[in-house]
Amino acid sequence: VTGGGGAAAAQAAAAILVRRGWLVPLRSMAVAGPGEAPAVEGTAWLWSLPRCGLLVKALLQSRSDVLRCLDRQRFGRAQQHVVERAAASGLSRGHLSLQYVLQDMEGRGLLSVDRAAPAGTSLLLSPAGVEAAGALKRKRKR
Repeated sequence: VTGGGGAAAAQAAAAILVRRGWLVPLRSMAVAGPGEAPAVEGTAWLWSLPRCGLLVKALLQSRSDVLRCLDRQRFGRAQQHVVERAAASGLSRGHLSLQYVLQDMEGRGLLSVDRAAPAGTSLLLSPAGVEAAGALKRKRKR
């Protein structure tokens, strides 16, 4: 914290961050007797990501929408605009862009993106993506 006030200003700034959800007080996870678990200086607070659970839920839902769409296509290959149209409702609910979801899936090895395709960007399920899509099918049948 900049400015003069020292500890009082730092506490006030921490209180603001706590109210907004960006900082949470550190609670000891392990119960130990005196002297068994020495306190580490500077660990009174942990950073928090507000609404992180909603982001993860939206990402998982969008990922499964894309997997289902590609799994329905012949050879697991489709143009990006086809996938975008099929997954539009899920993406808008989660406020995620298709590019974000595709980059996540490409990084996880679930699909490959062919940007040099003659008809535009083409998406292709990888073997891991085919397996993940099959797991989604089995999960839905239960």
